[in-house]
Amino acid sequence: MMEFGNWIFGGVIAFNLVMLGAVLTIEPIDGAVRVAIAANAVALPPSLVGLVLFRLIAGLRSIHESQTAQQTFHEAGFTLEGLPLSERQAAVRRLNRVVLRFTNALLILSVVLTLVGLAAALWHGAWWIPVAFLAALALSLGTLVVGVAMLARGGARWRTPDGRVATTRRP
Repeated sequence: MMEFGNWIFGGVIAFNLVMLGAVLTIEPIDGAVRVAIAANAVALPPSLVGLVLFRLIAGLRSIHESQTAQQTFHEAGFTLEGLPLSERQAAVRRLNRVVLRFTNALLILSVVLTLVGLAAALWHGAWWIPVAFLAALALSLGTLVVGVAMLARGGARWRTPDGRVATTRRP
């Protein structure tokens, strides 16, 4: 999940920088161009913060998950003081959940602002272009949701040794 988030934030950052470079050169500057510039500019800080948070958590996770390092220190005679291991692991899990919530919120904000900026830049050409773009986007996302739902259902099932179909509970 962390690597996927890095790719998404990186893509949004790159797209916003390219869009800013393009819309800053548009003349004459009308309301649509102003909205495009503002939306793309405002989308950059949350994207950058989200990327930094993902990288920070990935780094912290690799440090905390390094059982080899902990074992090596223990074998060398070092002792760990402070919170017991179970409490430290619980604190790391809480931190990960909080950071993931914040990064999801930052991602949603960044993507929405990016789409607003793109739609505004397209509006500069004609009103129907962003309408067609948003319709194509909605159709594409709907297709994605249907495809993922179909994949999630799966096609295999388990049978018990006596021939009954085993049921599995989904969380």
